[in-house]
Amino acid sequence: MHKVAQLVNTLRYLKPIQVFARLGNKLPHGNVSNRRLEASYEAQHKKAFPTYFRSWDGKDTFTFLNETHKISEASDWNNSTWKKLWLYNLHYFDCLRQEGEGTEDAGAAIGLMRRWICENHIGRGNGWEPYPISLRVVNWIKFLIKLRASGHLPSSTELAEIETSLAIQVRWLRKRLEYHLLANHLLANAKALVFAGWYFGGKGYGVESDGEASGWLSKGMDIYRRELPEQVLDDGIHFELSAMYHAIILEDILDCYNSTGSNLFRDYASRMLAGLELLTGPDGRLVMFNDAAEGIALPPKVLREYAKALNIAPSLHDGSKVSGYVKLKAGDWTLLAKCGDIGPDYQPGHAHADSLSFELWKGERKVVSDTGTDRYVVDEERKRQRETAAHNAVIIDGKDSSEVWAGHRVARRARSKIVAVSENELVAECRDCNGNVIRRRLLLTPEGLSGTDDVLSFGEVGKRADHVVDVCFHFNPEIEGCSLSCSEPEAGVEETEEQCLLAKSFGRTVEGRCSVIRAITACPIRLCWRLEVRGDGVG
Repeated sequence: MHKVAQLVNTLRYLKPIQVFARLGNKLPHGNVSNRRLEASYEAQHKKAFPTYFRSWDGKDTFTFLNETHKISEASDWNNSTWKKLWLYNLHYFDCLRQEGEGTEDAGAAIGLMRRWICENHIGRGNGWEPYPISLRVVNWIKFLIKLRASGHLPSSTELAEIETSLAIQVRWLRKRLEYHLLANHLLANAKALVFAGWYFGGKGYGVESDGEASGWLSKGMDIYRRELPEQVLDDGIHFELSAMYHAIILEDILDCYNSTGSNLFRDYASRMLAGLELLTGPDGRLVMFNDAAEGIALPPKVLREYAKALNIAPSLHDGSKVSGYVKLKAGDWTLLAKCGDIGPDYQPGHAHADSLSFELWKGERKVVSDTGTDRYVVDEERKRQRETAAHNAVIIDGKDSSEVWAGHRVARRARSKIVAVSENELVAECRDCNGNVIRRRLLLTPEGLSGTDDVLSFGEVGKRADHVVDVCFHFNPEIEGCSLSCSEPEAGVEETEEQCLLAKSFGRTVEGRCSVIRAITACPIRLCWRLEVRGDGVG
């Protein structure tokens, strides 16, 4: 019965288009034409596209997610013993824009593209799913544009083969846009359509009848015009509330402006740059709330330099549709707290049960850290990384604040709001999915962080005196001299310490330290605590 309720509470938030699209995806879509389109020499970008992390040795060995495999046979493109996310990365072809990949290496890259065409038959395998197609189409086009600018284009035979495949891939994608998922996936589909339309000489926007390329460009622009006002909040944050996906989408929008010159992209890039400032710690790295990890999105510094080259500056937008992220500063200390809802109700796939969690820095060194994400595979560790206990939050009776399940599902959700905020103080409130009401007050001073966590009411009917209230703090293992103290302790309050895992990147975790303040109590309960670091925190 619990499973049925869980499923109902997951599905009831979906938009009708997601349901109809999921049903429509099961219908046959027909074959696609193999007619070649030729690139337009009017397709010119303003500035060089940024390079990416190295992942390919120039032959047949690839490293993604801290895992290395050799693509020896055609079947390895879909090797069932390897992680699906690793295979997705293989099919993205980000290796075509890796650091140090110059035109002198064009022969190997062209050979890899032709190998993919030969060994990945139309419609079969991971590479023909809409999301990998979307990223690969853009990466192939960027690479061809770079070769054309340098005068190192492939031979006419090779170019015909690659451009024919590109057109087939875009036609396949056009019939399978990810309306069942929406959010960042649909934006990735739109970018591929915009890039393909631009590369193949699409004329203007809204010109579906003026050739196939114009139809792609028009459709991609229509999706962006409809989705960006909803997906980019008024404080510039992408509505899935993951700094990693925010950075990915910001790069996409900068790329689209770089290629098309449309002011739609310029305006939203400017807004998202302001959001990027909020999501970047004083160490220059992205914060780790919701699904986030280092080594996937381009670093904030690179994105800012790219925007500057395009003459785009951060710009705030007034409005009430905000993320709930709050940044406080005092002396050497910086705090970023997550005080809004977990993400969009109809697509919380990258959400964690982390209501009212925070990260804390002293100078450029992170002191208290979210535990991050190192995998998408459905297993016990993925489950643990999404649970409330993996965040710097309040846990009541060992239950998550939002009902996260499977790899990317959420049933009942917490609701959070900012009650008051000033230069160095924040008050926020959460009603978790179990009906418990928590109010958190955070005060940041030049000496450190102090907090008050009030459980105002418990969700369970009837009075109990044995509710278990935990307040968790996950410390950066590189920091020494952290001091956590619980003031005004009541009977039954204790402090414990245990080991925990912190995700440094996909496929890599390190041991950290988790301190827990625990009370066994009736309602209401107030737990007051203070966190300091002796010296500079360097061991």
